[in-house]
Amino acid sequence: MNSINFKTGEYKEYQINGQETIVLNISDFGIVDRISKLADDMTNLGDRFPEITPFNVGEIDKEIRAMIDQALNCPGASDKAFGTVNCMSKVDGQFLFMGFLEAVASQLKKDMKQNKPESEPVADDPVPYELLDNDRTQKYITQSVPEPQTQKETAINLATLSTAERERLLLELLKGETK
Repeated sequence: MNSINFKTGEYKEYQINGQETIVLNISDFGIVDRISKLADDMTNLGDRFPEITPFNVGEIDKEIRAMIDQALNCPGASDKAFGTVNCMSKVDGQFLFMGFLEAVASQLKKDMKQNKPESEPVADDPVPYELLDNDRTQKYITQSVPEPQTQKETAINLATLSTAERERLLLELLKGETK
């Protein structure tokens, strides 16, 4: 059988929090469009799930993971990044998946700048990695990040809570607000 061989770009391996690794094609300018498109995908997801409840948080997690894997063109990237932790979990006042996307976008921008094509783009055409800084992407990142809690947080012994109290606490944590 004959084979066709050609260069498909520069691939870089990234270690996630010192553990699992993912491989991304930093020559793929389509990755920038796919990451930017996540804003629309998240809006559509928000329309389908106007409220986060204990009954739908697992489904939302699966859909966000699939969107991230597709955007990065890296099947399993979300599983490697989040493991068994729900990507809707909050860490330092923001969703876990948002922290991951911000870190990926920041690193891709650096690596894509270093991997510039030898020919310069036409003056009016933006360099694709600069789109990671465009207004739409920045608006998505800043508007999607919940405001940090200003109240002092106290430790709660979950073993002392009733089932109803645990459910209320879970909803409170997922929504980021008190009812």
